Amino acid sequence: MPLQIRSLDWRDLAALRRMSMQGICLHTEAALTRDTHPLTVGIAGYMIVGSSAATFVARERGAQPAFAQLRSSGTHARVHFLAPASGQLPPHTGSALLEELAGEAGRRGAQNLIAEVDEHSAEFEMLRRSGFSIYARQEIYQLQPPVPPGASGALRKRTAADGFAVLALYDNVVPRLVQQVEPAPPEKGNGYVFTRGGELQAYLQVGRGTRGSFVQPFLHPEVQDAIKVVVGGYLQLEAQQAGNPVYWCVRSYQQWMRHALLDFGFTLYGQQAVMVKRLVVPVRRALLDRLAVLQAPEIKVSARIAEFARPDRLQALPDDGAHPQTAAKYAPSPVGMPAWERLN
Repeated sequence: MPLQIRSLDWRDLAALRRMSMQGICLHTEAALTRDTHPLTVGIAGYMIVGSSAATFVARERGAQPAFAQLRSSGTHARVHFLAPASGQLPPHTGSALLEELAGEAGRRGAQNLIAEVDEHSAEFEMLRRSGFSIYARQEIYQLQPPVPPGASGALRKRTAADGFAVLALYDNVVPRLVQQVEPAPPEKGNGYVFTRGGELQAYLQVGRGTRGSFVQPFLHPEVQDAIKVVVGGYLQLEAQQAGNPVYWCVRSYQQWMRHALLDFGFTLYGQQAVMVKRLVVPVRRALLDRLAVLQAPEIKVSARIAEFARPDRLQALPDDGAHPQTAAKYAPSPVGMPAWERLN
């Protein structure tokens, strides 16, 4: 039987449950803060109309089934789960599943398909063969409980009034190339802000789950002298939460903050590449349209036009009287002459 790829149905639920422990989640925040539950995601995508999840299964004679899951939101989608992992997925099967995910994401209106993966894993090579490119690199730092308290009062919870300032900070900090493929912070996101001199200089976007909290920071370069105040202020707030690990994401364009994290007891948890497959390309073509024809207005002469003799033509005429009609034709008209000439 050749390789067949189709959407998940009730016949695949038992196999998906078995394969859940052999797969890998390619969405870092979801993998670290909560249980991914591939079976629950698969059932939701199968039974709920309009669900953000989609699951595909690949079957081939003599091989175990393989699964791939997608989570979409607006113009962005993520490769959520792949099974099996750790190089057990045949390359042609993995590429076919990723191509099916890209097609489904495009049908849902997504423009980018995102995956976060270790550069030294088998999944990284499979993603590259499937058309994914590296748009950023990130390091994940972990702080195990108990969380040490930091400086209090440095941060405050984000409010609706901070929406424009947060987007302006995001626009100034994140490179344009990354902005094209990743969603901006949501308008009503859960996080904390740091202000100084009436200016919002730092925003910590926080995702919480049953297994921990994940911090995606957006820090203005001017806050480098106060980075320990920002980190300590968040730890003071986090110390009041349940005793779960704290994960802090450091992107390649903000590596200057990792020394402050190490001073607070964070340790390097992993290094990843943020890979993206663009699902749309710009197409330039001429747009033809009919133009309205403008009627030229009829211009009526309101002033009288006077004719004057041309001296150069008069000098060229012979003075022997052989052409009296021609001389008369070019002679100045008394009527057309200015009044002061006629008076003279």
